[in-house]
Amino acid sequence: MTWPRYNTLDQSRIVVRIPGFSFSRPSSLPPLCIQRCDNDLYLSCREVENIVEFYDTDEKSGRQRWLIEPDTNLGFPFTTICCAFKRWNKSQFLGCPNKNGMVHLYASKTRFTRWRILPCHDDMFCLAYVGDKWDRSQVELVIARYKENLEWILPYQDIAIVYNKGEPLPRVFSNNSSIVKKPLRNIGREGHTYLYHMIRNYNCLASRTIFLQGSPFEHNHSILSGIENYDQHTEVQSMGLRYLQSRQLPPDDFVNRFKTVTPYGLEFLVMELSEDLDEIPPYNINDQGMIEIIQRRKQWIPPSESIFGYFLNRSKFPIQKSLDVVRFSMCGLFSVSRINIQQYPVEVYEGLMQELLSQDSQGGDNGYILERLWLYIFEN
Repeated sequence: MTWPRYNTLDQSRIVVRIPGFSFSRPSSLPPLCIQRCDNDLYLSCREVENIVEFYDTDEKSGRQRWLIEPDTNLGFPFTTICCAFKRWNKSQFLGCPNKNGMVHLYASKTRFTRWRILPCHDDMFCLAYVGDKWDRSQVELVIARYKENLEWILPYQDIAIVYNKGEPLPRVFSNNSSIVKKPLRNIGREGHTYLYHMIRNYNCLASRTIFLQGSPFEHNHSILSGIENYDQHTEVQSMGLRYLQSRQLPPDDFVNRFKTVTPYGLEFLVMELSEDLDEIPPYNINDQGMIEIIQRRKQWIPPSESIFGYFLNRSKFPIQKSLDVVRFSMCGLFSVSRINIQQYPVEVYEGLMQELLSQDSQGGDNGYILERLWLYIFEN
């Protein structure tokens, strides 16, 4: 394999050679090998990261083959450009929505993957990005990171804020001025990170905030479709699908039975729990870790209190709705509107943080309890 001559494409308007392309038959285009006019460099993508690069040879892997498709909503010559090479995270579509003009791959056909193709001469065409740019005031990604590889957030760098609690970030991130980076003490797991963000940014929150762990794909393979279609989320949107993909937790048959699949490609699973964290039928997966937490908590919580009620009362959370059935999004992956966060004063989130850390600097059992309360807290 020949390594790329250039790094990530840093312009949103390029001239390419596309042999055999015709505007007269856009609906029947075969996969096309797109070549740049200078030195015949091949537009290519990596197998894992969502990075687009130029290679100086066609390595016959299929990563240099692209399908130009008309946008039937707007009409030709508005197009999407799709990589014909099937990739692990389903990111196939060229987009250029960050302010630095770099082109990356995205998982959905959206307003962030829209191009215009115009003829120059012979088989030369101009590809110009005409899609929208990310707007941090509209959506922000809050990433709770310990030591995970964050290559996947580069396509979303203009709206990402990384709270780093572990080893230093690689240079590609530390030198990136678009990504907001905040070092934090390694306490409280992701629950502390999320609450910290809400408290410190209470008066300047984005219209929607997406809260994710540093490596979300183990918990939901469709997470990128959820990010890119944030404007179709409900006010409080679950984005968790399972505990661990690699260990089949929950099993595939359980996930396939109860998951929801949105029209835009996000898959998510919402379970129902009782006020003592017991799984309500038919959502029974025999979660041994949660069974042990229930047994420990019940040894010292007053008989008149439930586990959820005890945590919320100690947090001074204003309980205004029943705890008989609590909806639960796995692994603390969710998005929520600013309106729903600000339905409570900032002191409510300060109380939740204080209780989270009250018995263990890492949150202990309280961290797992809070993880199961996010939807209850924010849903009206």
